[in-house]
Amino acid sequence: MYFYSQAGARFAGAEARVQARLRGPLWLLAGFDYVDANLTAGGRMNLPRIPPARGRLGLDWFWKGLSVRPELLMVNRQWQVAPNEDPTAGYAVAHLNASYSLTRGHVLHTFNVTTFNLGNRLYRNHLSFVKDVAPEMGRGIRFAYTVRVF
Repeated sequence: MYFYSQAGARFAGAEARVQARLRGPLWLLAGFDYVDANLTAGGRMNLPRIPPARGRLGLDWFWKGLSVRPELLMVNRQWQVAPNEDPTAGYAVAHLNASYSLTRGHVLHTFNVTTFNLGNRLYRNHLSFVKDVAPEMGRGIRFAYTVRVF
């Protein structure tokens, strides 16, 4: 059971995203985010469920209607935890997304394949309410087909 109440708090954080063309149709994608949050009333105490520092590094390659996007997600361990909250270990997971778009008349057909956690890494998301009971999903693949009429 959780009990939530309101009190004075301080949140500070940073977020950065970069997209840079490397050569021709190849782009570099990078990102970073960090949050620090504490109660200000009654002494300094960490707030619960604050995400650890995260970084993303990926590529985006496209040619005609084909796009391929490998990505590496790196998450730091979270040790700045609230009372009764467990710390979580850091992890890195790789994802790959590929899509092909085809236009016929006024209809856009998009075929998409997304793979995630390619290394089948066992990890726990610090923001999950059930992180102490269940880890995140292992290796997976998702197929999608989308039709857009314009």
